[in-house]
Amino acid sequence: MNFALYRRIVVAVVCGSSGCSVREPLDSASDTEVGSSDGGPASSSSTTTGPGDKPVPPPTSTTGPDDTTGPVVTTVLDTGDPVTSVVTSDATTGEAVHEFQALLAISTVIAPDLPFQFIATSTWTGWPEPHSLRLELQPLALGLNEVLTPRTPIGEPIVFEAIPVVDGAFELDMGLTMVTGQANPITGGDVTATLLLRGSLVAPDFYCGQVDGDIVTPLEASVNGSTFAALAMAGPDELPPLVMITCDGKTVG
Repeated sequence: MNFALYRRIVVAVVCGSSGCSVREPLDSASDTEVGSSDGGPASSSSTTTGPGDKPVPPPTSTTGPDDTTGPVVTTVLDTGDPVTSVVTSDATTGEAVHEFQALLAISTVIAPDLPFQFIATSTWTGWPEPHSLRLELQPLALGLNEVLTPRTPIGEPIVFEAIPVVDGAFELDMGLTMVTGQANPITGGDVTATLLLRGSLVAPDFYCGQVDGDIVTPLEASVNGSTFAALAMAGPDELPPLVMITCDGKTVG
């Protein structure tokens, strides 16, 4: 994947103990559920290269002194709030592992401005050209017709292991997934759906894409053409004041 188109929009600054240097972004997605080794819970997920159209990263600026080691820091949405992620080494393989928490929002075609929201702990293995993603989705409670309140964790996280990543793109078959009604801002009722997320890593702390699938209960309806976006948080409890829902930076809130 070629990210040259995004260089004027997203810049990563790598900071540590010996000063800083600017680094370009990369070139090259109830009860506790654990996904299968190929990206879906107890089901198979193909290793496709993601959506056909390349997403566009959100507007960004950068902050921080020069350095060559340590956490990656960027500023998103021109709010001045830094988002931080850490690159470490896998104890077994020695591969670089890039991990950060993001607010992941799924905006459905049924009610685009009332997205389902999750805290997504995103672990990319093989950095800076990741080949695998581990995703842990913690649902957030939302009031009826609400976007920003109360956004407190509800229920158990949904976990997907070893989602294949090819040139920064991935496909996640979530299988049959249930989200409690307390996390449903559209109707307030429990939702069961089969969802397929096709996404791309647009910047070191931002990924997004398309959502296809069907709602199974409480009614049957297609959600093909829905979108998702996952934007890194400034800290463990620091949810952004606006919710990103598309690759081109559209927000609600």
